[in-house]
Amino acid sequence: MTNYLTKIEIDKTYNYYDLTTKFVSLGYQRVSVVEEQGEFALRGGIIDIFPFTAEHPYRVEFFGDVVDSIRFFDEKTQRTMKMIDEALITPIYELVYSDEIKTSVIEKLKMEFNNKLTVKRDQQKLQDVLYADINDIENYHDLTRIHKFITYFYESTETILDYIEDGLLIFIDYHNISNSFNNFQNEYYQFYTELLEEHKTVFIPEHYYNISNIIDNQIFFQAYTTLINDIKFTAEYDVNSRKIELYYGVLEDFYNEVKRYKDLKTYCVCFLNKQQLIRFSENLAEQNLSYAIIGENDNLIMNQINLIISNTPEGFELIDQKIKVVTTFELYKKLTKVVKYRSTIKEAKRIKYLDELKIGDYIVHVDHGIGQYVGIKTLLTNGIHKDYLQIVYRGEDKLYVPVENINLIQKYIGNEGKKPKIHKIGGTEWARTKYRVQNKIKDIANKLIKLYATREKTKGFAFGIDTEEQKQFDESFEFVETPDQLQAIAEIKQDMEQGRPMDRLLCGDVGYGKTEVAMRAAFKAVIDNKQVAYLAPTTILTQQHFENFIKRFSNFPINIALLNRFVTPNRQKEIITKLSKGQIDIVIGTHRLLSRDVVFHDLGLLIIDEEQRFGVEHKERIKELKVNIDVLTLTATPIPRTLQMS
Repeated sequence: MTNYLTKIEIDKTYNYYDLTTKFVSLGYQRVSVVEEQGEFALRGGIIDIFPFTAEHPYRVEFFGDVVDSIRFFDEKTQRTMKMIDEALITPIYELVYSDEIKTSVIEKLKMEFNNKLTVKRDQQKLQDVLYADINDIENYHDLTRIHKFITYFYESTETILDYIEDGLLIFIDYHNISNSFNNFQNEYYQFYTELLEEHKTVFIPEHYYNISNIIDNQIFFQAYTTLINDIKFTAEYDVNSRKIELYYGVLEDFYNEVKRYKDLKTYCVCFLNKQQLIRFSENLAEQNLSYAIIGENDNLIMNQINLIISNTPEGFELIDQKIKVVTTFELYKKLTKVVKYRSTIKEAKRIKYLDELKIGDYIVHVDHGIGQYVGIKTLLTNGIHKDYLQIVYRGEDKLYVPVENINLIQKYIGNEGKKPKIHKIGGTEWARTKYRVQNKIKDIANKLIKLYATREKTKGFAFGIDTEEQKQFDESFEFVETPDQLQAIAEIKQDMEQGRPMDRLLCGDVGYGKTEVAMRAAFKAVIDNKQVAYLAPTTILTQQHFENFIKRFSNFPINIALLNRFVTPNRQKEIITKLSKGQIDIVIGTHRLLSRDVVFHDLGLLIIDEEQRFGVEHKERIKELKVNIDVLTLTATPIPRTLQMS
């Protein structure tokens, strides 16, 4: 297969014509403009090509026969994204063949057609179908359509066992495997029968492998795990084992069972980390149950409770050996749905406080702009004394605002220590300022409306339901979740499993567990081979989050990196390279993550901590780069703008 991988490198010489011919043979379709994977385009001395293994298409520019430059470009805007040194072009389909094989296949098909066609009535229609297929084979077109003839492209077929010498074949639940294969065979022949009936093929090809050939002279071994030592694999060996019951968090059931069988069974309880093991050992001590803590390579102590740190995913029981292995999955798996927390306060009223104005404060009037508050003055109007807010403008102009109309003014909030420019009553400056701001708001609003409309119509990535690894990660949390945490976790996971991009705001005071919720969402994304970006406003926060993530994910093979100004330039460059290649799963950083040189291999989830500390355009830039990513915003201070955005 490696012969069909084409590497194009800068400053190397290639035959332009041979390359384009090679791309066609690899299944690529020539188009005028490359927009989708599997396409390539030619323009003078430039080749654009979009492999399935690349997130964006390559643009290869030639100077004569020498490659002058290679870059990634955005298939939507056609703009350059990143300069690179080489491009790897992979086949579009697993069906790849040379001209010699092509000639051989076409001859075989013609021969089969003449030998197997017995119904003369539809001979012309079937012949047209066959020659349409042959034309596709000849020109490397629509390889999915001619996949039905795949057996004709290979002189012999093998399985993985043909590459293993003296290997041991282990079947886990052999009977289900055999049934699945039989079902596949039935579907195979049904598929070709339907093609025959619809005159879309001429005959049914012979199946290219059989399960009986795979298991011939192999050892049959049915088990749930290979945890047992000292088994001599000299002949067929069937382990008498079974799956075990779940305790659903009712540990009393487990304790009672152990007390009942303590002299008859050996228990091995597996934990993901040391904290879980210690907590459980304390519970056993309270129950007056003896136990032993063993290492992963130690032998079990028979007729005893053995505690071990192990990634064993599920428990099982070896009936003949009277050994029962229990994991946190069986101990703590939840049985019922979590009841959502409801406030005990039935009647509540939000109280709003007005900022207390001080003499000398700068204020903004909706109609007249920025002025300075100089106090309250009582004036006689139509025989009635009323209180007015007195505001001074440029040129000693004064404005009196009735206190009941205080809603017309706001306290000016600008850069600390910098005095604002005071406007003139009746002047045009404030009107021009409002006009510019309104236009800017319209631009941003239109941009956001277009963005969110696109997100609403765009099909996002639907993450899968929780795996056993996800459940292990959730249950390894060393604290008891609050009802609000559980509700937030459930709703976020539900959003991530939908086929549309998630936009969720999570509010909670400092120390109430927002980060744990974000970690579970991040784990869910990584398990589905997506990358996660965690954006925080300060260097200190990113460092804290990085350390917490490293500790929380320590029992799982997940690569986490930190990107902020304290990271050395060489290390930053290394991290950015690994991000583009998909070698980093989670990256935590400041606004450095928003730089143009940061390109993700497959970003699936963006987590933003304290969104109000970033500009709106900062946040939306990543969304524009990846319209279909899920976004989770965390905040402990839900200011009006944050809530309005939600």
